Amino acid sequence: MFPDTLFAKHLQEKLEQITEVLQQQQKSCVIIPSGMPKPVYWDDNNYPFKTNFHFSLFVPVGPLPNSYLIIEADKKPTLIYYQPADYWHVVPDAPDPVWASDFNVVIVTNTTDWLKYLPNDLINTVWIGEPESSIADKIQAENINPQNIINELHYYRARKTDYEIDRLAAANLIAAKG
Repeated sequence: MFPDTLFAKHLQEKLEQITEVLQQQQKSCVIIPSGMPKPVYWDDNNYPFKTNFHFSLFVPVGPLPNSYLIIEADKKPTLIYYQPADYWHVVPDAPDPVWASDFNVVIVTNTTDWLKYLPNDLINTVWIGEPESSIADKIQAENINPQNIINELHYYRARKTDYEIDRLAAANLIAAKG
């Protein structure tokens, strides 16, 4: 069962924290990619995918490759949700309305479609995640994983929200059975 009231409070706290950090650093926006699958050399398979943990702090779903979170101060966050039409691979389910209502959800079916939703102010946009070639010429190099912002975000991670404590407890119950 999804702890929706706990998540709503958790999301609000995380948004307030990241907005405060952006304001302190005089930035207007942050883009957090979920990450991209890594192909096995000369193979048609990928290595197991692991989501960018900064993305996971805001989006409560399992692996969601090629998706992006765009957070701008005083705006509802935009979640670019990659859901390809794919015969061979498992496609993520539609976003659950219980948590998705807290986002402007945009479903994309192509890995480059998300670029249409970039914010207007790219000079003051920060990227938190593994750099991608699609943004190399759009976001200034000093705004890709700036250490001062990363340090602030890591500081906030030390204190867990009630939602995070609840999810840790649930995970421990599952692990204890193993």
